[in-house]
Parts: sequence; structure tokens; C-alpha cells
Amino acid sequence: MAPVGHLKPVTAFFDPRLLDFDRVWAAAGTPRHIFTIAPRVLLVVAGVRQAEFTV
Repeated sequence: MAPVGHLKPVTAFFDPRLLDFDRVWAAAGTPRHIFTIAPRVLLVVAGVRQAEFTV
């Protein structure tokens, strides 16, 4: 499921370790629908909650 572009809000989580990178890749479910984005921008535009997934 894509992290942005939904008509209704979706529950999504964001691993704060992604903030260690300048750019990340996000996808919309197919190999043709991927894009790069700064993780801080993704965090804001996706309206997600941060949650620890890695240690």
C-alpha cells in the first residue's frame, strides 16, 4: 500500500531509523510505482506515527 494518496486516512507506521538516510524509496504496490523521498518529508506527507521496529 502506498504511503500517500489515500482518500481516507490509513494507519501507517514509520521506523525512526529511516531518518538516518538522506533519501528512501517508497512504493505503491508495483515495480513501476516507486519514488525517492527525504524521510522527513515522507514522515510529514504520509501523516504516520513513529514506531521502533529495529534495535
